[in-house]
Amino acid sequence: MRSSPKNLIILFLFTLFLLTSCSGRLNDDLVDPVEGGVSPVERDSVFVMRDDLTPEYEAELVFSGYDEIVYRITEEENERIKNEFDAKMEQVKYEVGDKVKEGDVLISFSSKKLDEKLEESKNESAIAGLSVEHFNNLLMIDPKGDYLIDLKKQMNSKYLADLYIKDIKNTYRTINKKAVSDGMITYIDPAAKDGNPAVGKPLIKVVSGDGYYVISKDSVSENSVSANTVKRPDFKVGSRYKVRSGLNEYEVSVIYSEGDDIRFEVLDSDGIFAGQVLRMDHQMETLKDVCFVDHRAVIEGRDGSYVFLVNEDGSRRAVKVRTGVRVGDDVIIEEGLSGGEEVSLP
Repeated sequence: MRSSPKNLIILFLFTLFLLTSCSGRLNDDLVDPVEGGVSPVERDSVFVMRDDLTPEYEAELVFSGYDEIVYRITEEENERIKNEFDAKMEQVKYEVGDKVKEGDVLISFSSKKLDEKLEESKNESAIAGLSVEHFNNLLMIDPKGDYLIDLKKQMNSKYLADLYIKDIKNTYRTINKKAVSDGMITYIDPAAKDGNPAVGKPLIKVVSGDGYYVISKDSVSENSVSANTVKRPDFKVGSRYKVRSGLNEYEVSVIYSEGDDIRFEVLDSDGIFAGQVLRMDHQMETLKDVCFVDHRAVIEGRDGSYVFLVNEDGSRRAVKVRTGVRVGDDVIIEEGLSGGEEVSLP
């Protein structure tokens, strides 16, 4: 059965109506809210406050300005030590934070093969030494006695034994890892503490040099004033600030200040080691009699910021505001609200 032209026209108009209605609803979501009532919807709300606020500058200080030396056992070294000397790594006896001197043995090895040869050579050297002393005494008693051949033989035996001792000690010096400079240990591989090192990976890290602390650019809290264009503390050379690491509190002093390059030194470094991160929570100057609200209530639109003011009947009305800095969970309202109003959360 064919549809009449009249029915086709009606169907076309109905379809067009549905399409334009849907399009209108989609576009409404992209338009900034304007002054006017919004039907009551049950939402959480907060009140706009007016009071004094004390912002905090929150940042992490990280260690910088130092040389870091990484000690490790390469695959090639490990194969040579194992195949030639049948040696294995001993437990690391240091702890993170320990200070070391140039030449201190950081990573040591033990070899049953070398140790047995060392002990044997020491015994041979001792016996040959006693024999040399014996024949020297005989020559003193009887200078014409025929002791020179035996004396030279024992002297040669002692020389060879001492040479073996020297070679074995040099071998240990070669395979052991010594500190190449004074410094402080900042890392020890947990496996190395048990004598089971991971070949090729860092085993011990030592820092040296006159290090200092700087502000980590990635650490400044988004809830702190420094993230919202408020002037940071005036870090003048010589000024002091409280910092903490875990439950411990320290004091740092500014030793250099030029633009964004701020450097600090820890005044009392007992109990602190290089590489330890320090946390600064510095109270800024109190902002007097300011209007502020929970930052979640502020919505950013294409034409600026706004909040939904809750009317007495429960309906909501969009009100444009001009925001200032954020302090903790609150944001300062410079224009649009005066304090005491109730606004809804999205």
